[in-house]
Amino acid sequence: MYVFLVLATDRYRLSYYSDDRICSLLQLSVAQYITARDGLIKKDLIAFDGTFFQVLDLPQKPLPRSVICRRSKHENSVPIAQLIEQSLKANGHE
Repeated sequence: MYVFLVLATDRYRLSYYSDDRICSLLQLSVAQYITARDGLIKKDLIAFDGTFFQVLDLPQKPLPRSVICRRSKHENSVPIAQLIEQSLKANGHE
């Protein structure tokens, strides 16, 4: 979802895509969408006011690995490779 938002923003890093459109384009359930959105907000990668998304600047320094590991235990994380594979299969690219 983060990559989508980065690609779908204007010069002010704002995205005007609706929740329904994002779910449709990324083939996400509402629950998956909310989990992804809330995870990006918690990591300060995006801001969301209920209507618009804004992609925020990346942190100056990467988060310590211990913080990343601690966060991922509390979230339903899926390896990016698995997400890409699922997306390709869903679109007929075996």
